[in-house]
Amino acid sequence: MTPNDYKTKTFIMSVAITNNTRIYQSSTVYTTEDYSLFRFYDSNRPPEHWPKLAQSIQKKDLTKYMPIVVSKDFHIIDGQGRFLACKELSIPVHFIVAENATESDIILLNVGRENWRIENYLNFYVNSGYSDYVLVAQILDELPNLKVNDVLRAFQYRYRDMSTHKTFISGQYKINDTAVKKCRLLSQVLYAIEGHVPKNKIVGRVSIVSAICSAFSDISINRLIEQIKKYPFLFEPQADQVRYKRLLEEIYNYRKRDKVAFTYK
Repeated sequence: MTPNDYKTKTFIMSVAITNNTRIYQSSTVYTTEDYSLFRFYDSNRPPEHWPKLAQSIQKKDLTKYMPIVVSKDFHIIDGQGRFLACKELSIPVHFIVAENATESDIILLNVGRENWRIENYLNFYVNSGYSDYVLVAQILDELPNLKVNDVLRAFQYRYRDMSTHKTFISGQYKINDTAVKKCRLLSQVLYAIEGHVPKNKIVGRVSIVSAICSAFSDISINRLIEQIKKYPFLFEPQADQVRYKRLLEEIYNYRKRDKVAFTYK
């Protein structure tokens, strides 16, 4: 079956001429109550937000102005949450068929959207078979106290002139054995901090992770871990990454004869 076999609800807009500007209707919006037509891609993000979306739609249904986008075989490219909300409320689903759309276009439609977190991009590329992203997922399974952004801070890889973050969401991120070792070291230090320092003293996790990663080339991680466990009272909240690195340097050298100076770039 094709979209034409279902109820067509084309929002007719006559050609409007205002200040010599012509406005045309460019696409057809279809409407159906047959929810079984639609399918999900495994690579798309889990539509966890749809219950709140359903509450909003129940108050005022504007879904006809925001139709979901589907491929020609009814895989949802954009609008999983809206679809589930409509299904829950037993109201019609409005949709547009993007004839040439494929699974890879999910990323194009979601780049820059706040509702796609870095974990959603990881899930997409893992399910699409990107080996480097599969390795990142394996690292996170092995080291449950790490997050995706921690991996990116431990091993920064840039494609052309893009930042590590943009490289990751674009599908160009690469990771190697050195990165895996750095992630394991980072995980060990975080476990030492989280296991010995009072929670109210652990403030600004991003800055802490960045400080640890920037100190890798200067120190023995085993010594740092031993010092944190032995002198957790030295650990105090800091304002930024640089101050946390200075704190780690102080802890690292506390009551040690062989002082080591950390490098600051």
